[in-house]
Amino acid sequence: MLKVSETNFEKIKIEMKEAKVLRVMKTSFLNKQYKGQYNLLSKAKKSNELLQYAYSPSKCLPVRIGEIIINYKIYAAFIKKLKGFNKSHEIKDKCLVLTYGKKSNGVLTLEDISPYFDGFQHIPVATLDHEGGGSK
Repeated sequence: MLKVSETNFEKIKIEMKEAKVLRVMKTSFLNKQYKGQYNLLSKAKKSNELLQYAYSPSKCLPVRIGEIIINYKIYAAFIKKLKGFNKSHEIKDKCLVLTYGKKSNGVLTLEDISPYFDGFQHIPVATLDHEGGGSK
């Protein structure tokens, strides 16, 4: 299990909301910059929309584990469904790899999203807890 040790979720939510506002404002800038260039506008808007999603506190909660940052909301929702399963955690190749199973194994890989949160000051920190529930 991940154990979130430094928690100040309100400060990170404020930072994320500010970043999202900047992304929303960038949409109107992109419309002006790529006027008449539909293909370029479409690619730029898609990238901008993905970042708006990443900066939505209701959909993403960045948490630092060692050198990487993952979306803790995805992790927490998935781990709730794994009660009674054997679980092990491992950080490798800039990813958190969660292996789980009873008879056969499944794998959840959460990739590093730290490039999207570069410059954020209040990202909560978690550690891998190697105790309880069959977790490693």
